[in-house]
Amino acid sequence: PYDPDWLVIIDGVGDTLLRKVRMRGSPTRMAYNATINKLYVVCTDDCMIRVYDGATDTLMAEVWFGESNTPYTILWHPASNRVFCTTECDASTDTTFVIDCQADELVERNPTGPHPYAMCSNPDNNLVYVAANAGIVVLSARGDTVLDTIPAYAGEMCFVPYPNKLYAVYFWTYVIDCDLNSVTESLPFSASATVCDTVHGKVYNAARPNAFVLDARGDSLVTAIPDGS
Repeated sequence: PYDPDWLVIIDGVGDTLLRKVRMRGSPTRMAYNATINKLYVVCTDDCMIRVYDGATDTLMAEVWFGESNTPYTILWHPASNRVFCTTECDASTDTTFVIDCQADELVERNPTGPHPYAMCSNPDNNLVYVAANAGIVVLSARGDTVLDTIPAYAGEMCFVPYPNKLYAVYFWTYVIDCDLNSVTESLPFSASATVCDTVHGKVYNAARPNAFVLDARGDSLVTAIPDGS
């Protein structure tokens, strides 16, 4: 029978399977803390994040969100050394939880509106952006407070350092000025995922039937690559 509850460790040099660690709670997403060599694993069914030692692959801690809070997207913010995790709640307001990675304890709960999902960090402004149904919520990565809400919607986001903006993709591609927390452009390119290539100054939007390549400095279309679905 299908058994999804394993943490699989792969040798990054030889690309070979080293071992499997038994888990519980339907692990779905992960975030790696490179500062202190810890792995944070979202366990959806158990409403928690499990923390593993990156050196020994052993369980170090469990951070529980409460039985009605289902975790989804996870993000590690290096400057604050904290993990952010969006949740959906059956009983009350959907929330983004913040974990202090040194102690592996919850330090903040921020209501972010219905269905928070996509997250993106901004290394220049030390901010975290959470896309929800009500808009994109701006959080302070250190103070963990809600600073603003941007009237835009996103299934995914990426930070674009030209000079300091976000691309938020949904039915449109929103270009957001991170200094002003405002939408500067709405480009007519829908997408389900987006990534910035900082080497060449381009943004790639995955969509169907085309992948859109955008000039990240000029916020304009470079080309469309047919890629099916």
